[in-house]
Amino acid sequence: MRLLAKEIISALTPFSALKKRQINDLLDISLFKEYEPDQIIYRENDPPDKFYLLLKGRLLALSLQEGKSRGIEMIKRGTPFGLISLFTEDPHSVTVKALEPSVVLEIGKNDFKKFIRKNPHAALEFSRILSQKVKKRAGKPKKIFQCFKLGICAETGCPCASSYIRGLAEILYKETGKKIIVMECSSRDRFVLDDPGEKESPVFSLAKINCSDLSGFICRGDWDRLSVSAVSGKVYDLFTLINELSEEYHYILYLWSAEDELLTGPCLRCAGTVHYLGSDCGSGFVALNKQLKTLPSAGPGKTEKILCGPFSGPRDKISCYASLPLNDDGAYKLVLRRIAREMGNKTVGLVLGSGAAFGLSHIGVLKILHQENIPVDIVSGTSMGALIAVLWGLGYPIPEIEDIAREFGKKILFSSFASFVFPFKGFLKSRNLEKMLSDIFGDRTFYDLKHKVRVCSFDFIKRDLKIIEEGELYKAVAASCAMPGVFEPITYHEQIFLDGGILAPLPVQSVIDYATKVIAVNVTPSREEIVRASKLKKYKKYTILDFIFGSVETMQRELIEDAKKSADVVIHPDLSRLSWVEFTKVEEFIKRGEQATLDHLAEIQKLIRE
Repeated sequence: MRLLAKEIISALTPFSALKKRQINDLLDISLFKEYEPDQIIYRENDPPDKFYLLLKGRLLALSLQEGKSRGIEMIKRGTPFGLISLFTEDPHSVTVKALEPSVVLEIGKNDFKKFIRKNPHAALEFSRILSQKVKKRAGKPKKIFQCFKLGICAETGCPCASSYIRGLAEILYKETGKKIIVMECSSRDRFVLDDPGEKESPVFSLAKINCSDLSGFICRGDWDRLSVSAVSGKVYDLFTLINELSEEYHYILYLWSAEDELLTGPCLRCAGTVHYLGSDCGSGFVALNKQLKTLPSAGPGKTEKILCGPFSGPRDKISCYASLPLNDDGAYKLVLRRIAREMGNKTVGLVLGSGAAFGLSHIGVLKILHQENIPVDIVSGTSMGALIAVLWGLGYPIPEIEDIAREFGKKILFSSFASFVFPFKGFLKSRNLEKMLSDIFGDRTFYDLKHKVRVCSFDFIKRDLKIIEEGELYKAVAASCAMPGVFEPITYHEQIFLDGGILAPLPVQSVIDYATKVIAVNVTPSREEIVRASKLKKYKKYTILDFIFGSVETMQRELIEDAKKSADVVIHPDLSRLSWVEFTKVEEFIKRGEQATLDHLAEIQKLIRE
């Protein structure tokens, strides 16, 4: 359980900047407590005595309303809770109980506060988390457990400001069914959100109207709208307004123009996250972050770049959270859906493990998930899993992925082993592997992906896992596939990379910061499968590559077992009577992947519904 806790904590924003020693110190003062369904973690009005973090399972927060306890929020893995009471010393404002067998990390109040004092960065991040939590007002039942506040700053002349915030609200409502309000803020009374087919929104003036008197200014619908006029001297009342709204809405999305400099400071202070919309997100984004550093309070935890339309700079230098294809409505909505599902904690991660030809089974898994309309928001892969992940991310149909994987396997099989690398670093030169992958991906970069993908590699110099999310795709996949002893290491930006399977043969840890539900596909044969296969193969038929691959595979087994504990569903295709070099048996591997996914389909569907 300590290893599982370490993986989750290392990926969480409050702790992700901590060093390994500091995370170990935190775990040393932690207890891991198991709860059965319907068991109470703490009750409303109980005194605060611990810090809580959910490691596994699901919890429900309940509030006493009209004499009855009503569920107000589901608490998912990786969520800290009980924070407001812990820091304010007020009694707990909700009851929290387990919905299914769950594991909670618990730290005594005094030990936790002592740790926070010793680690100021974690204290800053917790202040940001606290700004999203909703406090209970005296005499009023708590309706909202947590309010997510997204500030959207639009560059001057941005063509998609209105469509972005409206589209995001619409999809967020469909995905979560929660209460959402969209606000447009201006100190110049310029508003762009009203749709010609809708009733014009009355303007709420911070200078004239009390923030508690909002009923006549909110346009109601699936998601609500509010136009806010802020004049000089009253812009800081925006903070009061948003606090008022946070007691009624799970999500507050508010828009302002980057040229409206009077509003930028207050809008940044109110946000949990900021999205900056622009054509290249260069100087404007830099200026926004400079202003952020001058704020007296913590400000948003994240500022993200959203590119509107094509990028004019060097393609391998693109680094952004999302890009909006303005001329492709389907692709545009797909991007908004991904962002909305992330905001709604609805994300599903698919993890594709390493395994040479065994990795062809991943294609069968993707095929069934697609046929059954199982949403997948991010795919992370290692080695062959990385190749399949990137092909999926580019939007290739399954038959094309199958053809590309087959041709890649053939090239691997029939590549010449005659030209060794001197001094000897591997049988195959890195340029051979890179050429094979360059033929597939060309000059495409992570910017060209239609779906979110992470590629896992091993940073040889740092002896650490490297998660690649930007740059040229062929380089990233090559860095993940370079099995030590077989391929020469891949050099990229003066770094040396080898097969990601060395540290992450099943890279669950690469998605747990993003995905609330994780499906892992393990294509490394079990000990029993290997023993059965060995009976069919005589010693003389083994090659040096079998010994290299088999040795690495054996060392990976413990890492795989640890990774499986962090996943919600683990798919393991039947790999009996198949070999890691049989790239020509594509159809058979795909069939095995399909069957294994069908075997787990009911479990996956239940996971998605929850």
